Amino acid sequence: VGLTANYPAFKRTDKYTVSAKTFAPYTSSSKTVIKENLDDEFTSVVNLPFTFCFFDNAYSKIVIGSNGMISFDVAQANQPNAPNFSDTLPSDTLPKLSIFGALHDMYFSTSNDSEISYSVIGTAPFRKFIVNFTKGRISGCDELISNSQIALSEGSNMIEVFIDNKELPCDITKFKNSLIGINDGTGNLGMAAPNRNTGIWSAKQEAWVFSPAGNNVIPDFVWYDAANHIIGNTKDIVVCPKK
Repeated sequence: VGLTANYPAFKRTDKYTVSAKTFAPYTSSSKTVIKENLDDEFTSVVNLPFTFCFFDNAYSKIVIGSNGMISFDVAQANQPNAPNFSDTLPSDTLPKLSIFGALHDMYFSTSNDSEISYSVIGTAPFRKFIVNFTKGRISGCDELISNSQIALSEGSNMIEVFIDNKELPCDITKFKNSLIGINDGTGNLGMAAPNRNTGIWSAKQEAWVFSPAGNNVIPDFVWYDAANHIIGNTKDIVVCPKK
């Protein structure tokens, strides 16, 4: 009897492509809310429920920046998350090992019903880790809000960014630039969504996916018989069942 193993076609994360997608952010029945008033600050370390590969390295922890980003550089925990930036991706001056979705100057306060939260949806090995930035106030323009979501996919290592709405900053906003994109650990590799590579813009119900575009990942194969003996290490195998 000929047997063959089927497996998902995952790709390495040493390079990426970016493309627009249908606006359909994820929802969850439960969430963890970061309750502190946050302004220009990274959170403490958040443990991921699965290992996530980013620019060819595996990570199990992140920090969340109050200006609309996450970073795998956990040394930034509880450190400032700078709102002033002008460089385009890739950049060695922008935060490294980071996902920006969307990075811009905003703050969160328990007094105005704004919050940062995270949740997990789905079943292993295809879960998603979701970070929501809800009713973030654009600094200097308290009446203007920003809602966005970053989603990390287990296994495929895809990155999705959903912008529900991000309004233009008002005249008195000091730092007006915004950015959607990714930056590696050196600042030499990175990319932005089209027309979102640092500038002054607004957005409503747009979505982007950053997809790994390296070589196909070839898994290791191990076949066992009923006695738990290894009988093969290839994708295809021919076996002779006992009567």
